Amino acid sequence: MSRRERKKRAVREKIQDELVRLISLKGLENTTVDDLCEAADIAKKTFYNYYGTRQELILEVCQIRLFNRLQENIAVAIKHHNGLAAQLGFIIGEMELFIIHAEAFEKELINYMLANLSTLTGSEQSHSMQAGYEHMYRAGEAELKPGLTPEFCAEMTVAMINALSLGLLDSSKEEVRQRTGLLLTYIQESMLQ
Repeated sequence: MSRRERKKRAVREKIQDELVRLISLKGLENTTVDDLCEAADIAKKTFYNYYGTRQELILEVCQIRLFNRLQENIAVAIKHHNGLAAQLGFIIGEMELFIIHAEAFEKELINYMLANLSTLTGSEQSHSMQAGYEHMYRAGEAELKPGLTPEFCAEMTVAMINALSLGLLDSSKEEVRQRTGLLLTYIQESMLQ
């Protein structure tokens, strides 16, 4: 990587880090582009050289902090767990732990991301989530109930996880455990043989 590319990457990472820090301090709604520029010690023009909008920055941070984690969990599930039931158990278990231990800024990012999935970038992220699950279901397609396709199962899994995640952001540990357990049971019983 060239010096210029390293410098650009460093500025981008500084802006992202400052967004996370400011969300932790002030909340997402109270964090403005002006706040970010001041905290990152950059001009507003520099911010807009890297991000077209505040939303673009937030969705990129969601990609890095949330979607990449999901993709890693799916890859680990496929590599280290045999069968769809065990793979789903691992992924849902990791989701449960993440929600239980999520910091306030992470919960705000989850809330923001789920509320904005209909935007172009959010839609791409949703398709990325679905592609990860589809890969897993395709690898274990023989375990699906007759008539179900990997595409359909992935779409339903993403929809259920997104809906459940939004509802659990402010729940107790016990409720998170109960609801994720019910989700896992429902997916296994309705989709797997």
